[in-house]
Amino acid sequence: MSAVHRLRAASVILLGLFVISAAASRQTLTTVAVPGATHTRAFGINPAGDIVGIYIVGTRFRGFELSKDGLFEIDYPGAPVTAAVKINPQGDVVGWYSYTSAAPFHGFLLHDGTYSPVDFPGAVSTQPFGINARGEIVGTYQNADNLFHG
Repeated sequence: MSAVHRLRAASVILLGLFVISAAASRQTLTTVAVPGATHTRAFGINPAGDIVGIYIVGTRFRGFELSKDGLFEIDYPGAPVTAAVKINPQGDVVGWYSYTSAAPFHGFLLHDGTYSPVDFPGAVSTQPFGINARGEIVGTYQNADNLFHG
């Protein structure tokens, strides 16, 4: 590599580091801690700043949404394990739940306060991991042969 190419490469690397550093300095870091929880994990945020995730109290895993209006529990009816994973600009939340402390998992969509199951046809386990502004949901599922697909 010639000296000119090395200089250009070094300039690109330095420019890249400067851009990353400048972008990072405009960011705000916020700790999210659900009162009384032993663990809190934030998984998704939408453009309005609404945050979704999970928290643990005792042996129960529960989902949450933190918005400007307050902290709200996301708890799939009858399930001791619920994880809220992503929230889109319209406030729709996707995640997964289980009736046991482990797999199989089932997906859900929370829209305007109503839970709807999201399970891939014929799947043993389904876990949604994202939802876009059009309401399209992505995730993974496990079939009867114990193979995962996305």
